[in-house]
Amino acid sequence: MMDSPCLLCSLCSLYSPCLTRRVLALGSKPLQGGEAEARALTRSEAERGLSFCGFLVLHCPPKPESAAVLEALRASSHELQMITGDQLLTACQAACELRLVSRPVLLLTAPPATQAAAAAGGAGADVLAGLRWEHWRSEAGTLGGGGTATAGKAGKGAKAAKGAGGLTRRKTGGGRRDGEAVGAAAGEAAAADAAAEAAASQPPPPFDPSASAWQQLGAKFDLCVSGDVFAALGAAGLLTMAVPHLRVMARMAPAQKQAALAALRLAGLPALMCGDGTNDVGALKAADVGVALVSASLVGPPPPSPDDGMFAEGGKGGKARAESLGDNPLT
Repeated sequence: MMDSPCLLCSLCSLYSPCLTRRVLALGSKPLQGGEAEARALTRSEAERGLSFCGFLVLHCPPKPESAAVLEALRASSHELQMITGDQLLTACQAACELRLVSRPVLLLTAPPATQAAAAAGGAGADVLAGLRWEHWRSEAGTLGGGGTATAGKAGKGAKAAKGAGGLTRRKTGGGRRDGEAVGAAAGEAAAADAAAEAAASQPPPPFDPSASAWQQLGAKFDLCVSGDVFAALGAAGLLTMAVPHLRVMARMAPAQKQAALAALRLAGLPALMCGDGTNDVGALKAADVGVALVSASLVGPPPPSPDDGMFAEGGKGGKARAESLGDNPLT
């Protein structure tokens, strides 16, 4: 997108600290003619021949309570998954810092030809050709499990960026008491780090679409995919088999989020979906339990005190408040 593409590639190495942030590349070019001519341009025409202007780095910090909430859910025998519209590497780093992933991480990637086949409505072997597993290293240099999350140190969590959502599924078996969970945290972290380093010396396994392969990999690795691979798995009819074993689903469109919830239900797994944006509405409705994190701007004012004259009289003020609450699109 600039006069010297090689220079842009060299700049990317300077932005590794931005891995858990949203980074947009900005470009510009002069336009000929007036507003009408500019509006008539197609997107490909408008984005061609741009000169690089710089990077815009957007930081969306997590809620401070995210770490404690995730740890409480994990300790109460819930399986945690992340589903988000953010880029795959950003999502993996966020999940790693809060130990949403704590085992070696495998990314399932697809070549452009496979992505095109899935987008064109292909099926079967056509859309699975070229899928392969790849090891992923966190920003700290480990293959997953980059430190224990605590309530006092909230990293980039399941809500690392606005638009991320979380799924929880109930595990079988009893949970641990809080004291036991805290006491075991250090040992679990050390074991996860050791397992990650051992996995680093082994080549990633070949992709196998069978149910047994998903179960074996899901028991040993934290599996992560992006929306293009999710589309390929869907076109091949593998979602019900694959989604229960996925830890992070990134770059997901709203319809794909909903499809992920549907796949869990078809697999017989009840799920709770937590989302904070309009892109999550379909998934919230598809879940057994949907938790919408509504911003303050969408929530009506608090109830008036009993000595509020307008409220006591059932006047216009009380009616306006009821209408404002009823307009909430997420209720």
